[in-house]
Amino acid sequence: MRRKLTVLILVVGGWSLGWAADAAADFTQDSNTCFLKGPPLAQRLQACDRLIATKGLKGLDLVYVNRGTALADANRHDDAIADFSRALHINSKSTIGYIGRGKSRLAKQGYEQAVADFSVALALEPDNLAGYFGRGLSLFGAKQYKQATADLDQVIRLAPSLQAAYTTRGQSRHADGDYAGAIADYDIAIRLNSKDATAYAGRGISRYASKDYDRAIADFDGAIRLQPQNAESYRNRALAWQAKNDHARAVADFNRAIEQGAADVLSYTGRGRSRSEGRDFAGAIADFDRALAMTPDFAPALLGRAAAYEGAGDPAKARSDYLAMLAVDTGEDIEALRAKAQGRLAVLGPLQGQGLTQTGRRVALIVGNGAYRNVPPLPGPARDAALIATSLRRVGFQTVTLVNDLGLEPLLAALRAFAAEAATADWAVIYFSGHGLEIDGRNVLIPIDARLESDRDVELETVSLQQLLQAVEGARKLRLVLLDASRDNPFPDRMKVSVATRSIGRGLSRVEPELSTLIVYAAKHGQVSVEGDGNNNPFARSLSKWIETPNVEIRKLFDLVRDDVMEATGQRQQPFRYGSISGRDDFYFATGDSVVKNPAHPAANAQ
Repeated sequence: MRRKLTVLILVVGGWSLGWAADAAADFTQDSNTCFLKGPPLAQRLQACDRLIATKGLKGLDLVYVNRGTALADANRHDDAIADFSRALHINSKSTIGYIGRGKSRLAKQGYEQAVADFSVALALEPDNLAGYFGRGLSLFGAKQYKQATADLDQVIRLAPSLQAAYTTRGQSRHADGDYAGAIADYDIAIRLNSKDATAYAGRGISRYASKDYDRAIADFDGAIRLQPQNAESYRNRALAWQAKNDHARAVADFNRAIEQGAADVLSYTGRGRSRSEGRDFAGAIADFDRALAMTPDFAPALLGRAAAYEGAGDPAKARSDYLAMLAVDTGEDIEALRAKAQGRLAVLGPLQGQGLTQTGRRVALIVGNGAYRNVPPLPGPARDAALIATSLRRVGFQTVTLVNDLGLEPLLAALRAFAAEAATADWAVIYFSGHGLEIDGRNVLIPIDARLESDRDVELETVSLQQLLQAVEGARKLRLVLLDASRDNPFPDRMKVSVATRSIGRGLSRVEPELSTLIVYAAKHGQVSVEGDGNNNPFARSLSKWIETPNVEIRKLFDLVRDDVMEATGQRQQPFRYGSISGRDDFYFATGDSVVKNPAHPAANAQ
């Protein structure tokens, strides 16, 4: 027993020994359990808790460090950071305290704070391997690649056989554009461990970037041999086949990537491009539809679908996608992609009956609020908002701003920014999908951070319909507000009512907007809308379909949406239009040479 206690004294730095034998035995057991990684997490934490509760305990900073380490092992990084901070409060010279806190901050992507912690650790111990490695990883996360590489140089100086240091430095060099240096690092990593799939995959990526496609494919072969379930390696190999214009093999590898779990915007866009190059235009369009359903403003997918429509002999739809491309202002190489779209539009020429001369400048703000924090979340608004945004882009809206899950302040900021945009436009459209309610005849929309514990909170925590109308009022010809916010709302049930006569409705109440302003509810005043059993609700599906149908005047359009929704819901939900616009003017979302009869909307066929 005394031999164990002696070891603990050396590790912890001095414990009181004036205990009875049983107490000492319990103390030793708790110390071993707290300080070792072997025991189950719950036991480690309980043992550390008992040690912390011991009065007069010396070396308490190390107990906090060990409990912080146990918490970090369980991915409870906020709690771990708190324990490391307690340790550092006791002992500001604790290198392992700074290292531990830096690791947890790195895990939370708090790169700047992590760099600061690792830097203090290195000031205390200039050749601390974990300090250099942690700071290098943090600098890499902060995209400071040259500084990251310099720290990883120090790791390799201190531990020249540490294989992970070479793979990590290879990643940093690649990110900094030093592909030759990255390949050299991966070469060493593979010599040190020929079973490391990550090193093969990394070298393949650097060889691909160097346009050495054959050797890149060989490396991806090696990565797949070691990790046959790795979707990324299949996708990377597909891109290499694509670069070699071997589109049949590229499609096969994209298929495998999707089967292995990479069913995302990159895989569908990549496969769509290879299908289009192989003249499978229908398959390509289906893939681009899937990609754009996930990320409506993903420029490569818009450009790819436009090219596929051209190949399929549908210049009108190609033109719509090229026009939508011009409204995208973010993404990698966006200027080059927009230039390609401009070039194709010049080749295609204007479509009779369509263009800015008739519709003018049109702008839209699309909001999908589903991730409510204080009531159950809604799965549909983000999908419905994405669908409507895609349709407006396809019919040539110059600016379509899609934002999801906004709290009160971000929603107000979005409305302020859009008001400035609307003041330069002929059409201004706002679509809101989420929760709304009516209180004493006043309609409000609910941000995701609203609590609404009392009816008095409504004024402070919501956005009124009037504020949306103010945001669109600067448009010269048409002001349109679309509210898909008549859902079965849980907020009224939890709200305390301070005035007995106050009425709170689950739906929205009727309104009378000014001339040239239309307000459309997904469900008539007093009704609750139906969510539907598909990817999108009946209102969003029908609205999207008719927006993209040429030559349907806007008043007729909303009648058709009403008919669709009532049929789809068994007459339970009736969309309703309020307001009026000049009878002397006609308004069309889409115009063209012919009307598509009962058109099949692309999103309806997306898997």
